[in-house]
Amino acid sequence: MSLSSIFATDFHNIWKDRSKKIPYNEIDQFRLLQEVIQTLSKKYYIEEYHGNNHQVSFPTEKKWSKKIGRCELSDLMVITYSDTPELNIRLCFIQAKRSVKQYVFCGTQPLQSSSFTFSANLEQWDLLSNKPIIIGVPPFQPPSSLLRDSILSSVGTFVVFHKTNNGEVSFFYTTADTLKPKGEPKKKKASLILKPSFSTHQDERSQYIEQTFACCPYIFSRALFEGLIGTPIHNNPYIDKCALRDLQKWLSEVYNKISKEKKFPIFENIIQGFDRNELYLRTDTESEPPSNLIVINTDKKKGYLIENNRNE
Repeated sequence: MSLSSIFATDFHNIWKDRSKKIPYNEIDQFRLLQEVIQTLSKKYYIEEYHGNNHQVSFPTEKKWSKKIGRCELSDLMVITYSDTPELNIRLCFIQAKRSVKQYVFCGTQPLQSSSFTFSANLEQWDLLSNKPIIIGVPPFQPPSSLLRDSILSSVGTFVVFHKTNNGEVSFFYTTADTLKPKGEPKKKKASLILKPSFSTHQDERSQYIEQTFACCPYIFSRALFEGLIGTPIHNNPYIDKCALRDLQKWLSEVYNKISKEKKFPIFENIIQGFDRNELYLRTDTESEPPSNLIVINTDKKKGYLIENNRNE
C-alpha cells in the first residue's frame, strides 16, 4: 500500500469516528478537519499554525457585489512539500461550507450535479474562482498576484460538509471554478451548484496534474498527500518570475514571523527549496501569516515518522 493510501486511510478513519460526536455545523466540522490533520502529525511530518482572520479586497463587476469586494482570503491555507523524486511544492486555499441536504458521492461521481446546492458567500466564491488581483487589508499584506498568477485552479478550493443517506457526516472537495451560482442572484449570499467536473485534470501548458474534485475524505486526503491539490510554487518556467519571487518572498517573511513562536523545520525546508542559491529570501522582514496554515511533508521517504523511526 502506498504512503498516500495509508495517510488517507488514517485520515478517513479518524474523521469517521469523530465527526459523528460533534454538532453538525460549519464551524465545528471545520475545526474537526483541522483537528484530524493535527492528530495525524503524531505519525506524519505535519506542521500547523493558528493565526487571526485576514481579509483581502478585490475589484469585481458582479451584480450582487459592490465594485470592490471584501472577504476572508480563505479558512485554511495548505502547503504540501516533497523533495523526491523531484521538488514539488503546492499551495492551496480552502474554504469550508456546509450543506443541509443528504448526498452520496462515492462511486457515482456527480458529472451532472445541478441538483446539489449549498449556501455560500458569492464574494468568497468569486475570489477563489476568478482569482483577481487582491489587496490585503492591513496588517495582512499578501502579494497582489497571489491568486491571479497561479497556474492551476486548485489554488482556490471548497470543502463542503454534508450528511449521507445513513446519517454519517462526510464532505466533498472541489476547485472553486467547478462551482457556479444558481440562477441569477442579486445578493452576495446565495446558492452554489456544481458544474460537470472531473476528478483529475492535466494543465495543457505546464503538464502539471491536479485533483479538481474528490468525492469523500479518503480521496481528498490521498490526493492532498500525493501533491495533486494546489498550484506549484517552486521555481518552474510556467509561472511569471516576478510574481513567483513576490510569493516566495512573502512566504519567507511569513516563516520569519511564525518561527519566533515555534520552529517549523518543514516550512524552513520549503523556503530553502525555492532556490537554494538565492538566500536573500531568508531576510529579517516579517509579514502577517494567513489565518490558519498547515504544512505537510509528503515526501515518500521522509513523510512517515513511524517508518523513519524503524529505520534508525
